[in-house]
Amino acid sequence: MITALTGITAIAVAVLLLQLLTRKLKVAPDEDNRYNRSYSIWVCSLLLSLVLLFNTAVKLLSNAFEVILADKSIKEPLFPIVEKISVFIGFSFLWFVALLVIANLLSRMVFGKRNDRIEIERDNYIYFIIKGMLLFLLVFTMTSVFENFLRLFMPVMETPFYH
Repeated sequence: MITALTGITAIAVAVLLLQLLTRKLKVAPDEDNRYNRSYSIWVCSLLLSLVLLFNTAVKLLSNAFEVILADKSIKEPLFPIVEKISVFIGFSFLWFVALLVIANLLSRMVFGKRNDRIEIERDNYIYFIIKGMLLFLLVFTMTSVFENFLRLFMPVMETPFYH
């Protein structure tokens, strides 16, 4: 239950982050109340990349919850659970922003210096397909590194050894 609520909350915060990231693009729907293809492709690639990172974080959170709840030395498990949620989801956002910056630098190397707002106005959807795939593949490639990084913050259950 806690894991499901964490996932839903993380997706809601991800949508707010996407609004923040795409706010400077100033894209308005057309007269048919539809957004153009390039904007839709870019937002979908951002959301898919975030969800891939959240998938990794929520899997590890589930394991962390099991360890915290099974540890009998923790009298009140609420604080450690909230702490792990904030650490894992917070690092997911930071990791995403870092990979987004790297993807923007790589796309700048390939395409040159282009303004995303102008490319959206021109409906250059091929540019955003390539840029979105670059971001998604970068996130996909770095997911194992991210998972190993998050494992540093996993709780450890101490087991006594008896002879």
